[in-house]
Amino acid sequence: MIIYRIKGIKNDEITDVSAKVFSLLRLFTFTVSFDGKDVLTKAYILFFKVHDSSKPKKKEEPKEETQTESEEPEEEKESMIEILKRNKDLLLSDETKALLERTLNKLKRIIKHILPKKITGEAHYSAGSPDNTGYIMGLFGMLYPSFNGNVKLYPDFDSDAFFEGKGLIKGRFFLLAVLILALRIALDKQMRKLFSALKGRTKDGRHTT
Repeated sequence: MIIYRIKGIKNDEITDVSAKVFSLLRLFTFTVSFDGKDVLTKAYILFFKVHDSSKPKKKEEPKEETQTESEEPEEEKESMIEILKRNKDLLLSDETKALLERTLNKLKRIIKHILPKKITGEAHYSAGSPDNTGYIMGLFGMLYPSFNGNVKLYPDFDSDAFFEGKGLIKGRFFLLAVLILALRIALDKQMRKLFSALKGRTKDGRHTT
């Protein structure tokens, strides 16, 4: 099981946003934090730190440039528009439409599985004008039911643009379940057929590698 937590606070005095992703039993942990200026990342395997972006990196010595005696002319590849035109019948076929429907259903299942289980927070903001501030409030109103009343938004229609608030997002998912769905998408015969057909070709008709 993979667990993630994202929390943050923003006001006139402080900006502090951090995220942590870790596995059950803490087999690995990855953290990222932002203080308004710098982004810091750290990674652990068990209790051993394997990455820390705050540590200075070793300077690499410049590599000597080597001249190549002769370069083969690059093969002229088809543009994406040409490739799409060449495969128009395949793209509009019933098999491809069925593939798109299957893929979207699997992607929805992946997203639903990964989505946060808990979101809480509150924010006080102004978009700089009453119209834009009200527009943001309207969008939030559409999403409000999905937050179960745990997120509050307080608009300011008179002030210049500003934002301050705090929030917490928590979720978990099974990595194996996500990988299985992703593999089903990648290994779908119609998907492989489609990718094979959309591979670029050179102008003389040869496949590029």
